[in-house]
Amino acid sequence: MCLYKFNIIDNYIDLSIDKPHLYYIKQKLETYVEREFHCYTDGSVKDLGKPSVSLVYGTTFYTPQKQFIDQFYSSGENNISVVKSELLPLLISLIVMPKQSTVHIFTDNDQNFSTFHKLQSKNFKITPRQYFKMINNGILWQIIMEIIEILSLNITLFKVQAHAEDIYNNFVDQQVARIHDEVDLHSINIRNQPLQLIRYIPSWNNVIIEKPLRKFLRLTTNVTNLEKFLNLNRNAKYRQLDIDIKNTFSLLKGEEGSLYTTFAENKIRRRKIQLMIEELPCIHQIQKSLNSLYKDRLCPICKNEEEDFNHIWLCVDRSLDMLTLVSSTKTALKESILSHIDNNETHIDNLEINDLDIWDINIDNNKFTFIDLIKGFIPKNLSHFIDRFSKQKKLTSKILYQFRMKMGHHIFHEYWLKCCQEMEKKDKDLGINKNLKKRHFGVDCLYRLRQQSTINKYEDLIGIRNNIYYGSDILGYYDSCTP
Repeated sequence: MCLYKFNIIDNYIDLSIDKPHLYYIKQKLETYVEREFHCYTDGSVKDLGKPSVSLVYGTTFYTPQKQFIDQFYSSGENNISVVKSELLPLLISLIVMPKQSTVHIFTDNDQNFSTFHKLQSKNFKITPRQYFKMINNGILWQIIMEIIEILSLNITLFKVQAHAEDIYNNFVDQQVARIHDEVDLHSINIRNQPLQLIRYIPSWNNVIIEKPLRKFLRLTTNVTNLEKFLNLNRNAKYRQLDIDIKNTFSLLKGEEGSLYTTFAENKIRRRKIQLMIEELPCIHQIQKSLNSLYKDRLCPICKNEEEDFNHIWLCVDRSLDMLTLVSSTKTALKESILSHIDNNETHIDNLEINDLDIWDINIDNNKFTFIDLIKGFIPKNLSHFIDRFSKQKKLTSKILYQFRMKMGHHIFHEYWLKCCQEMEKKDKDLGINKNLKKRHFGVDCLYRLRQQSTINKYEDLIGIRNNIYYGSDILGYYDSCTP
């Protein structure tokens, strides 16, 4: 009998300082013949995203007549979220229950309430595919389902309105809030061992993966590619500047998001990417595959210097055109903000826009310039400037999208178009056509090596690590930290 009492706790809970208290509560509940209990649960997260983050939770046990039995409070670590803080006390409430008990659990978390009833509709049985595909905090939910089956529990989950006048719910809320400040708070550790449904538990850096597996693999792939891109020599300066990484890359998507595709949208996205990676079809770029035809070709505008990506914008003969582009970009910024602000009294002083330190037309490896803005990188001071008027991050993103679209129109249809026209005219004079290019393609290639950067590089997917350990925003790490 004693073996049964403690076995299920040992099966799922690893060595923890708080573990003996679970044994004690389980023994205490076994003394109640009625086998019906009420549990009020709560969880809380403090300083999410910071190294000082703390997740605490608690559950209180009552008889149906609301006679207090006991209470349990502990903390959690890794994959920290508010949802997890509310799910852990649900697991603890069930694991100490006597067999064949009727349990009424009260929670104020909508997501856990909804997930519980979805699983209940499936009789608490899902396939491995469903486990890996659709459930956050999957290991905790799988343990909960196994506990329900092993102990033959009859569970009813009730949704309590947050901050409602429920003395029992308020009591556990207050206790959890108080415990945040306890220095010697210990955590309950879930054992990393095979479950009935999942024989092998996926982990990353010895931490259980609690996100849907496909999403996590896609996430690690995307962050790996982000680090590779930021680590390119051409992007060295952006690793030390205050760049709004999140908005910078969201602007590469279409208006309807990354899954919305039309030929026009694909063309716009291709141009955005060409700008960002400095691969507009200028002379230097064309020489990589058609050097036999363009070996001695100079800038089609000034005809004095080699045309690389930077020269496109710094060509002396196009100085006035660049000043016009800067002016039209400032106007586009002002119009984009005003078109999204309903307040007719909103006034944007042109001097404020001029004071933004982003309008210099030059190359500077230590400072953000207008050419960086052309490439599509969004500096934080620009995002903060728009935040002053929008008051909302989502609205700021919409304003930036419209601003970028207008700026892109000026870049390609008013500035870059002239370069293309001059290039086509020169090709026509020399008799260079598509068929000739096909015959010469790849025959004589020219590669130029960039100077290796000495600026530190991102590595080891620190953004994901911080998300797991502290619950911080992944892109926020690359926004705020230099490698």
